[in-house]
Order: sequence, then C-alpha cells, then structure tokens
Amino acid sequence: MDGWRAEMGTALQLGWQLATRATGHGRLRSAIMALVAAAGTLAVLALGRLVLATADTSDASVMLGGESLVYSRALTGGVLLAVVLPVLVTAFAAGRMSAALRARRLERLRLLGMSRRSLALVGLGETAPWALGGWAAGMLLAAVLGPALSRLPGADGVSQAGSAFLLAAGLAVPMMIELGALGPGLLRARAHRVRARTGVDASPSPLRVLPLLAGIALLLVARQEQLGNGAVIPAFLGGAALAALGTVLLTPLLVRALSWTLVRREPPSATIAARRLQAQPAVQTRIIGALMIGLVVATAAQGLIAVVEQLPQYRAVEHAREVEARAESFAVPAGTTAASLRSELAEVEGIREIAVVQEALAPGLPGPEPFPEEGTSVVVSTCAELLIIQPSLEGCRDDVPQWILYPPIPDMSVPQEGEAELRGTFDDSGEIGPHIATVHVDETTATIGPLAGPWQNPDLAGRLYVPRGLLTEAEVGALDSVRATVVADPRDDLVGELRAAGFTAHAGYDAAEFERWEHVIAMTRLLTLVVLALGLGGFLLSLTDRMLERRTELAHLRLLGTPVSTLRRAQALEIALPLLLGVLLAVAVGSLIADGYVTLGNRGADAETAVRLAQGYQVVPVLGAAIGAGVIVAVSSLGLGARLRPEMLRRP
Repeated sequence: MDGWRAEMGTALQLGWQLATRATGHGRLRSAIMALVAAAGTLAVLALGRLVLATADTSDASVMLGGESLVYSRALTGGVLLAVVLPVLVTAFAAGRMSAALRARRLERLRLLGMSRRSLALVGLGETAPWALGGWAAGMLLAAVLGPALSRLPGADGVSQAGSAFLLAAGLAVPMMIELGALGPGLLRARAHRVRARTGVDASPSPLRVLPLLAGIALLLVARQEQLGNGAVIPAFLGGAALAALGTVLLTPLLVRALSWTLVRREPPSATIAARRLQAQPAVQTRIIGALMIGLVVATAAQGLIAVVEQLPQYRAVEHAREVEARAESFAVPAGTTAASLRSELAEVEGIREIAVVQEALAPGLPGPEPFPEEGTSVVVSTCAELLIIQPSLEGCRDDVPQWILYPPIPDMSVPQEGEAELRGTFDDSGEIGPHIATVHVDETTATIGPLAGPWQNPDLAGRLYVPRGLLTEAEVGALDSVRATVVADPRDDLVGELRAAGFTAHAGYDAAEFERWEHVIAMTRLLTLVVLALGLGGFLLSLTDRMLERRTELAHLRLLGTPVSTLRRAQALEIALPLLLGVLLAVAVGSLIADGYVTLGNRGADAETAVRLAQGYQVVPVLGAAIGAGVIVAVSSLGLGARLRPEMLRRP
C-alpha cells in the first residue's frame, strides 16, 4: 500500500510539473483548460437555468398540439442538448490539446518503465488542478450572477430536479476535460498517435446517412393530413430526433467527400487542404458535429417563434402597445351613456372612443343556426358604437333591426322574420327578466368581415341588433344589462388606469403574458448565438492546437518553396468549407423541422388563421457561421508568414 501511495504521489507530482514548468505551449494548454472549464460551467448553469425556466413558463406540450408531459419534456430536452453538447465537446477538445505531442512524451515514459496506471495518474496531475480550478471559478461566477438571472422574466421557476440536473451537467465539464486528457495514458501510445492523426474512421460507412434519410421520411409522413392525431406527434418528434442525429453522423462522410473533391483539383492549395482534411483529428470532426446539432435545434426553434408571435395573447398585447389599447366592462350601471362614461373617466388621458351597449333576450325568437334555438341574444345600440366593438362590421343600419352574421361559421343561416319580444337578461335566480318591448324583425342582415388579428373574436355573431332609436327612452332605461368598451391610445396597462379611476374593467390578455412570450423568443434567439459562439470557439481552440503541432510541417513546406499565399488559401479552404457546408446542412434540416412544426400546428386551420414562418429566418445562423469562419481564417493565418527560426524545424 505504501508503495502504491508513493507511486501515486510521484506520478501526480510529475504531472503537475509538466503542466507548470513545461514549454510555453504546455502552459498555454493549461490556461485554456482552466478557461474552458470556467466558461463552460457558467454557460451550462446560466443558460440551462434560463432554458428550464422558459420551458416551465411556456406550455410546450400544448403548443405541440398535445397534452402529454412526454412531448413537453422531449422539446425541453432537445433545447438543453443544443446548449450542453457544444460545451461538453469543447471541454473534451480542450483536454485533447497536444494529443500527439503528449502521446510521444508518455511513450518515452512508458519505455522508461512507467506503468499504464502511473501514466494515467501523470495525466490526471497535469490536467485535474486546472480543470477543477476552472470549474470552481465557473460555479462561483454562477452563484454571483444568480440574483441577476433570477430577475429576468420567468427565470426563477426552476424545480429542484432541474437544478440537480444543471449541477450534474456543470460537473460534467471538468470530467470531459479529464476524459480527453487521460486518453493517451489509457490507450497504447502508438494507437493513440495514429488516432490523433486521423478521423473518426479511416473510411466512414455510407450507412451513416440512413438516420438522416429516415428522419426526413418521418417528417414528411407527419405532414400528411390523413395521419391521425395519435400518430402525427410521435412521427414528428421521432423524425426530428433522427434528422438531428443524422446530421452528426454525417459529419465524417461530409469531410471525407470534401477532401475527395479537393484532392482532384489542380491548385496546390486545394491539394494541401484535402490532405489536411483527410488527417483531421476526430475531436475536430466532433466539434463540427456538435455545432451542427446545435444549429439544427436553434433553426428548428424558429418554428416555435413563428407560433409564439401569432398567439392571440402575444398579438393582443403587441396591438395594445403599438396601435390601440382596449378594455371592457360588463358591470356598467343602467342608464349609462357614452357621454356620461367619458365624463367619469376624464382623468384617464388618451381615451379615443367609448361604446355603450344594452343587452336583452328574445326567448321566443329562434336565432340563426348553429346558435341555440330557444332564444336570441339582443344588443341595443347604434351602428357607430357597434363599429367600435366590432370594427369589421359591414352593412350596419340604424333604421331597422338586423341579424349579425359571420360567414366563416359553418352553416350559419338567416332566420325568418317574426316578432321579437325583448326581455331582460337572466337575474341571480336564473329567471328571464320582464317584458320590455316588441319589435318586428325581417331577414335584414349585417356581416362581420375578416378580423384584424387572431386576438379578435366575432362577439356579435348570431345576435340581433336593435337600433336604440327604435325604442323609447323608458324602454332603453329598463334594460339593466349594460356593457361598455373603451378604446385608448397605445399603452401597457389601460385596465389598471381605468380601475384606478373607479371603473371596473378587464382585458382579454395582459402584459405579463406578453412578457413571458417575449422571454421565450429572446431565449430562442440567444440560443442561436450561443450555439454559434460555442461551436466556432471550440473549432478555433482545436485549430489553434493543430497549428502549434503543425509548425514544423509548415516550416518544411516553406523551405520547399511553397508560397505563403498558397498556405493561406489552403488554410481558408480547410476551415471555411467544412464549416459552411456543415452549417448549410444543419440549417436545411432545422428548416425542415421548423416547417413541420408549423404544419403540425396548422392542422385543421383555415388560410386566415394558419401560422406562417417568417421569410429569411435562416439568415442569422448562416451569416454568423460565415463571419465566424472568416474570423477563424484570419486569426489562424496570422503566423503563417513569420520569419523562419531554427526551433521551428525541430520536431517537438
């Protein structure tokens, strides 16, 4: 036991010395591991908390068209995967930095008689202090920023299970760094060196394309109208999952096909880029795959944004903030008029219009089908006031009673003429009020035209309109059921201002719901930017490590007369082509999922209420990837034209 402890202490101490007293490259690697561990832990905890809080406050299962908790958890899990996966892959890449150089060093230690167990302990001592130190720093930053995150809309609703999951995911960041770093010690050095110089497979199997094709097929099946509701949601979710997985599995095939195409091109830069792609490390391929699956989820989430932006509770508050605010009351005292109500609300600024309507019942007069046949709901008002309540009303007249029809209601018929006995509405005991007046009704109609937005309702559809001028003042005064509608300048809380003035009012939707959905949209857009930043950052990290390892190779190429411009073009092809092709594939698959999601929500909807995706929503991820690729090309090309020094020609 003492011998094992001594061996363990010696190995850990050697690992610590290699990390702190090694070359500048080694110290840079240690600093990068600490930075990745801190930033990755903070990203998982902060963004994961926002995602879980958003999922708890937005009913994802209902928006998917079902009530099952499984669908809601599947959607939340996909979004969390898009956040956590790039972080973990980047952490793994940080641990794998200088893999070939460390493999040769460990191979020499192995030749000196060090056991494989001791080699693993050397790797642990070399990386664990930096990984765990960065993780502790990330946890501390998350704790410091916790109160600020809690003040964001809906960010304080994470359950205990969600918090436990985030803590476990945060701890996975240093574990992934260690997993990447311990590879050289756990595997045979020669096998590791070969793997570090090649891709995931020497020849990726063409069968990798099957999950993507199966996912696309399921997404197309889910679009079929004849598919039952019980099968359409599993088909959509299964297709989305397979399509996202397929983009990751397709990455090695994509890199292989790209290198096969470039190697047949004549320019030397294309040949150099092709050979480098053929020797691309597996970790770099995994980073591109993580970026792709993140972009699939982020692009597909645009379908969620399209649905949210057309929800009635979102559009209603948006209309109230930007166009006009509305409030209603169904408890207005009898005898109230628009003029008297305006005087009562004089202290409320910006009131544009007020409509007051008396309501009655005509129990012996059948209304238009499909409304109840035992009686008709009657509104007593003027056309001017009805247009305030229902702006799309057409054909209204103040000289004759009219039936108000709404053509989109199926089989809505025009009632026959007859006598309408107007009586008061139901009292507290459930009895119909006393007789008030009798009017003659014919087949004259007014029509509610297309509604201005999904938050509006055809409230007057199926009712009988009796102009106030056809009744006496006494008859109008006997109508004790009165409702009022107030229209004012745009604002956030018209209802609150009216209540402060002593007027009981309500609105269909409030600003709190609007802010909740604004939070969902902001989180979805933030997710797109974070996925791009994490994926491109991980790619730059892996590429920087390769450039340091490739220093001798570049020096030899320059000594052989290769122009620096050719090396820069090869660098640009090696970086930009895999990134942009992968991003285009991911955005295409994500767009297919987004379109399928919207199509799923439009089942049974007419052309007026159908949700549509915004034009050009794919521009942000594609443009972001193009800009990121350009920045990476520029940064990685900075040292290509540097003066050759003797140490560049020595093999590390």
